[in-house]
Amino acid sequence: MRGAACAILERQGLQGAALYERFLARIRLASEEHPGVRVDTVLSPALELLIDGIEPLPVDPQTCFVAMPFRGAFAGYYGKLSAPLAEELGAAALRMWGGLSGEAHVDLMLALIRRSGRVIADLTGPNPNVFYEFGVARGLAKPVIVLCQRAAAAALPANIVSDQWLLLYSPREKGWPQGTVLRCALQSRLIDLGSEQTVARLAAVHWPAGETLPMLPPR
Repeated sequence: MRGAACAILERQGLQGAALYERFLARIRLASEEHPGVRVDTVLSPALELLIDGIEPLPVDPQTCFVAMPFRGAFAGYYGKLSAPLAEELGAAALRMWGGLSGEAHVDLMLALIRRSGRVIADLTGPNPNVFYEFGVARGLAKPVIVLCQRAAAAALPANIVSDQWLLLYSPREKGWPQGTVLRCALQSRLIDLGSEQTVARLAAVHWPAGETLPMLPPR
């Protein structure tokens, strides 16, 4: 396993042997704190090895991080709504998990958001973990598509409700889920198009002599 892991890391231009030795050293450290090597001893060091492999990678515009609740009906919404929506937007979806035991997976979540080109956040709930991931994405200036069920939108903070990326849906609406995916994808693309046109117009402004304000080119 060591040889295979090192080969994979080195194919990505990383120092495979050094990273794997650091992984084993972390296991040693964990086993000193809690004598014996068990599955729990390996989980957090394994995630840290994964982070070491992700951090050097550039941002991937074709990767979409999905922040959403895990429990209840939401367990099926990833495959019905979030992942197909990302695919319609030309990206592959990925999401975090609740963990297998007590491993520290927050740093991996942060690394994945940093390397993702776009984020989809379902703020129905509201779920504190999802809000945390949403805030991280906003702080990193990631394009964020905010989803929320219509019945729960009134509970969202005012500065999120007024967000231009907020897309409302209902699992009881006509056309669910395929029609909902296509509608949300169309709305997202229209928002992207409007932003691109605004940026293009602002880049082409000129300031004629005697004018109080710069002149914008025609739409």
